Amino acid sequence: MSSSLACTTNGNLETKINKLTYIQLTEVINENNLLKDKVQQLKIKLSGLESGQINIILQGKLFSKFINRESRTRNIVLFNVPEFSSTSCSLRIVLPSPSGVFEILKVKRKLLNVTKFTSVCISTDRTPLQQNYFKSILSEIISKRDNGENDLIIKYINNIPTISKNYQSSAPIYQLTSNFDPEHFSNLWRHTNIVLIPKPIKNKFDIKNYRPISFISTLSKLIKKHTEICLAFRRNENLITIALNITKTYDIAWKKRVLTIFHSFKINGNLFIFIKNFLKDRKI
Repeated sequence: MSSSLACTTNGNLETKINKLTYIQLTEVINENNLLKDKVQQLKIKLSGLESGQINIILQGKLFSKFINRESRTRNIVLFNVPEFSSTSCSLRIVLPSPSGVFEILKVKRKLLNVTKFTSVCISTDRTPLQQNYFKSILSEIISKRDNGENDLIIKYINNIPTISKNYQSSAPIYQLTSNFDPEHFSNLWRHTNIVLIPKPIKNKFDIKNYRPISFISTLSKLIKKHTEICLAFRRNENLITIALNITKTYDIAWKKRVLTIFHSFKINGNLFIFIKNFLKDRKI
């Protein structure tokens, strides 16, 4: 009897100990997970503070670079300035306002024609960052020229150097631009050559079975190129493109009626004179 009671007591104690151990282990695990979450939250906050400090440092550097660049906007730098000792030097000139810098840059080519300034190079006062960017643009344009691309120039857009095409180097486009301003249109552009193309599977001995094709100057392509160098893409400027397609009436079109229609569309100025000259005295 006594031995059975002892076994029962020992079994109850082991059960209670096992229950306590399980409860404690569960609490420890929960507390451990809670601590891990808090540590992770602290890490996130610390990383945020560190990135905030980095952003403040970057903003400070950018602001100092902006101040440095802004302080140079009134400066002009002259390179290779001759001295009395037969040597050259560089001069930095501070002007009253940035507008004076642009005025000098506009006429710097005229200054270079003067004997005393033939070897002098005139430039804006660039920051080291701007100098490195200009060098990269210069190396890029040299690489493109070596690969066969022609008529490339460095053009400043919003005071940023960019690679652009020099459209004025194209003779036909330049001629069209120069003729358009004084309201003149070349007589050669009004003449055409007619070539008869036989229609397929038709009797070649019948004149009606030939399609006449006229070859004239490709004005549409010239005007298309002309738009790339005109004022159409500047503020408060406009451009009108008109395509003339007068079927079978190259030399007998009712010119006054065509011009009247253009007037009704309120087309006037140089464009109207341009079209009028195109319709006048055309020959086959």
